[in-house]
Amino acid sequence: MYLRNFADERSMLRVAHRDNVNRTFLSTVNRACNEVGFYEWRPGLTADEVDDPEVLDPEHIEGLLSVFEGRAAAPIKRILSSGQPPRTAQDRYDLVHFVALQAARGRRFREDLSQVATWATRRSVRESIQAEKAAEWLRARGEPHGPQDVEAFVDRVLGPDGLTLRPDQTFAIQQALAFAYLRLAPRLWTRPWHVVRFDEPALLTSDEPVVAWHSEDEPVTAVTAPVVWLPLGRQSLLEIRGDGAQGPDGTRVADLHDARRVNALVAAQAERWIMHHPDDHDLLADIDVGPRTRWTEEVLDTRITGD
Repeated sequence: MYLRNFADERSMLRVAHRDNVNRTFLSTVNRACNEVGFYEWRPGLTADEVDDPEVLDPEHIEGLLSVFEGRAAAPIKRILSSGQPPRTAQDRYDLVHFVALQAARGRRFREDLSQVATWATRRSVRESIQAEKAAEWLRARGEPHGPQDVEAFVDRVLGPDGLTLRPDQTFAIQQALAFAYLRLAPRLWTRPWHVVRFDEPALLTSDEPVVAWHSEDEPVTAVTAPVVWLPLGRQSLLEIRGDGAQGPDGTRVADLHDARRVNALVAAQAERWIMHHPDDHDLLADIDVGPRTRWTEEVLDTRITGD
């Protein structure tokens, strides 16, 4: 339903590949970004262990997400027609959860979850690994286990191509919902909201439409960013200020320079697909889609244990 705000009268979108924006095709709203089984989950419980057996349905989460998207459709429509932020608590409630879910439901959140788990595990292993146990592990598998072999094994495990954790899909879904509902949504609720209007069609969207912006290009998330953006339609942008922002909700008119800044961030954040109205051919023309964000380790301090 959200994507219809960027589609033409036939419910068609122009879809561009994130890594090659010249590679485009037309798609219906219903088929754009449709991934079968992405939210299928198996919580490993029986009907006797839950209050509502429907939660055991592998498609339950997909249906839940559709409900929240459906509830947000009317508030978004009212924003697009009035140019004003939500006027009722119910509209704000429905939009808060829609924005929070959009920030957590995609592949980027799952990749971040994997990277955090990998980093924490490597740190734990680095602090607790013992050469004797590593040698024992290698010996049990019939592999060379001399001092140099153990050292090479430890370096490999703790290196950038070493141990990697990939949470299973059910766990990833649970973490995404917990992040959206329990951590992000309450913070978005209390922040100042602004609707940014453009005098002509100027905005695109993507499969990861909620973006976090920092004026100094600092690495931020929707939780920590001073500004969070979500394009609502071709001419309307929802702007949610950070925790420290003051003042009431409001509205303002922006120019094409601001639109290009938003579009560049939305396009760069996309996992696979960037989408816009079929008539808005030029939105990607002046955008240099930057590299994907990558997790790296930065040494801030060292500690040497001595006698």
